[in-house]
Amino acid sequence: MESSKPSARVKKHGLWLLVWLWLVLISNVIVAIAHLGAVISPQLSPLQGATEITPSWALVMLGLLGVVNIVSAILLIRFKVSGFYAIVFVAAIAFVINLVIGIDIVRSLLGFVGPAILYFLMKPRWSLFER
Repeated sequence: MESSKPSARVKKHGLWLLVWLWLVLISNVIVAIAHLGAVISPQLSPLQGATEITPSWALVMLGLLGVVNIVSAILLIRFKVSGFYAIVFVAAIAFVINLVIGIDIVRSLLGFVGPAILYFLMKPRWSLFER
């Protein structure tokens, strides 16, 4: 006898989206540690060359944006579309910070490549994400 319960829709990210989300998560842990670590202990930082020319406020802001991206990736893994919007917002803020600290516009625009890749990987599964 079959169960009368309706079948639950199983949500799956798909391999490439899941790989990308884990890459975003891991890389932003590194970004946050590197930038915030550069403020706390510049001599131990992997960003040693950059710490002399980058204002400490920018290192702190970029580190905190990395933390926001970590939370955003976790939200996306949990199928919350707000994580995508947060990643786009972080890219826009990082773009402005990069321009203010003197990074050229072409390299600053590269920060939007990640959100664009994420969008194209999410697009076929957009309806699975909760608003």
